[in-house]
Amino acid sequence: MSWGDSVTSFSFIFTFMPWSLKDIHEIADDRVRQRLLKEWQSRGGASINGDKEYWYRIVHNKQVDYRQRPYLYHVGRGHQGVMSVEPYKSEIHPFYSITDSVSAFVSASSIYLIFLEYIEQRDFVGADIARKFLSMGRMRCKYFANRMMKKKSSDVRKGVNEKLEASLIFQYFHHEVRGNGEYLRLKERHKKIRKEIDSEF
Repeated sequence: MSWGDSVTSFSFIFTFMPWSLKDIHEIADDRVRQRLLKEWQSRGGASINGDKEYWYRIVHNKQVDYRQRPYLYHVGRGHQGVMSVEPYKSEIHPFYSITDSVSAFVSASSIYLIFLEYIEQRDFVGADIARKFLSMGRMRCKYFANRMMKKKSSDVRKGVNEKLEASLIFQYFHHEVRGNGEYLRLKERHKKIRKEIDSEF
């Protein structure tokens, strides 16, 4: 299912909303029913996002397929959620490495190419997870460099320089991604759709 197909299916998916107590009590799965009751009570009876399959996956620790359900994706801050959004995490993670500046360049440039592929497919969620991997690489390299700076040996100082250089490499590609015009258009479209969905609840 493409992103466009998912958008056109919104009205079908959300015909289950809002959840009423009657709807919740009719759910056969006890764990899902109890979780939805807890959500319903915490929201003071307000509507709950997601259909029965979505909550089944959440309760039973099943991965949500965000390629099939991109409208459930929240951008969040920084690289939040980068290791939990499937199938994109599994597609990108094998290319992620911050060992040294050479591996960082290979990693960041590979992730950038993956980002461009997602953009060509108009797959915002995939593109944003690629952006988050680049952000995570930049931040983690800088974090390790700062930790290593507290040590005095020459080998450690060399390692600091490697990590700082790796951080700059990830930063360069992260900057390229954030400024990509098509990415920004897809992001605004996703935000608009998310806002329309949230306004229904």
